[in-house]
Amino acid sequence: MFKWVHLSDIHFQENEGYNIEIARNDLPTYLNEKIGKCNVIFITGDFRFAKNSKGNIDDVCEYIKKIKSAVNAEYVLCVPGNHDLDRNSMREAVIDGVCNKYNAATDGAFNADMLEYLTSGF
Repeated sequence: MFKWVHLSDIHFQENEGYNIEIARNDLPTYLNEKIGKCNVIFITGDFRFAKNSKGNIDDVCEYIKKIKSAVNAEYVLCVPGNHDLDRNSMREAVIDGVCNKYNAATDGAFNADMLEYLTSGF
């Protein structure tokens, strides 16, 4: 049997409320008790709230490792979300350009420079 866990919207950020910290800290134990072992963990975005997070990437990574260990998962598959990136006016201009230029006529293909810029913000 293939078992999996799906998590989303963890939203690590500075100055979190006490209840949020308790819930997040209790989740690995809860998953261990309810799930035991699984094959894969899917984490679909919003690991952090970028505009209220300064340098907490290491905390997010350690937390994901803790979850992985709690359920003895073989794999963790992550997809960044809209809150995982740092936003600025340049990025907004690039996204507007993408929306106007890349469509069905281009088969949605990005050039390497554009793709590198868009992914560098995560």
